[in-house]
Amino acid sequence: MKCLATNSQIKKIKSEIETEYKQREDIFRKQAIEFYATVFAIVLTDKYGIGKQKIHQILKTFVSLTEELAGNEIKLAEIKETLLEEYDIDINKEVTE
Repeated sequence: MKCLATNSQIKKIKSEIETEYKQREDIFRKQAIEFYATVFAIVLTDKYGIGKQKIHQILKTFVSLTEELAGNEIKLAEIKETLLEEYDIDINKEVTE
């Protein structure tokens, strides 16, 4: 059976799919950051008394670091290693216990 689409049509459709995928990926990433930042902020402010100015600084840093992770500028494994070595925080154990 012969394909009815031309090469240029296939390339155009592929490009449109890739664009749509990238847009949805960006939306999902932003929603995930918003979710975790919201939980993180309420824990720090409500449960630990972090003030208005400090929480804004923390959230700015949190979002920036998350974007660096998403852009592969840094690796999650490196952050986990730093937390374990410098603060004795094993994230894998903390989230599974």
